[in-house]
Amino acid sequence: GAGENLEERFRPYLEQEIKTREEYSVFESHDHVKILQLLRDYINDTTKKLNINHANNIVYGTLSTGSVNAFAMGLENGDSVIVIEQELLLLILLTAKIIVQSFAKYEVTDDAVKFSMNLEDVQEILDKGNSDAYFRFKDLIIKYAITGSPGKANDYILSDNLKNDFAGFLLFSAEGFIVGHEFGHIHKRHSSYKRKMYLHNPDSDGENKNWQKE
Repeated sequence: GAGENLEERFRPYLEQEIKTREEYSVFESHDHVKILQLLRDYINDTTKKLNINHANNIVYGTLSTGSVNAFAMGLENGDSVIVIEQELLLLILLTAKIIVQSFAKYEVTDDAVKFSMNLEDVQEILDKGNSDAYFRFKDLIIKYAITGSPGKANDYILSDNLKNDFAGFLLFSAEGFIVGHEFGHIHKRHSSYKRKMYLHNPDSDGENKNWQKE
């Protein structure tokens, strides 16, 4: 949960009419599609404010790729797709919940998170040794590596609303960065964006790794 303030902040995007997807795919989680719709509308709103124009239609979706990643592809009709590994969204959520337990003194406002960088405050956190965050992270990574699903990790609820708000900021920031990054490939018409997709094939040399454009 991202907290009441964040829900109100992004509610207008959730309530907008679905423009690029009229129905859910039977292969996708409804929750995933709703998240992607929120991110799509947020990216579109941001690009408008920055006067970044992109005429082609972009479809957002999730897919089981076997890779902790996302990618953008161009279609023959000029449209584009942005695809996120279907387990990545939950992995980010659970990771954000773990991270907030490791910060020194912090406060959450309507539009920002402030946390202490004072060495004494940071050292205090280190001296305490947050065993819960350690074991949560260990459990998450091991379960994901073994089963391919972060949802197999032990479930839990954060102890207070402040931590939930903080986790919400981290979650949306990470999701927004991923989608915004792939949108950048589309907008810049990178050659790697036009590449063919080779799903989790270690023997394939078809994927062009252009780190300069990354």
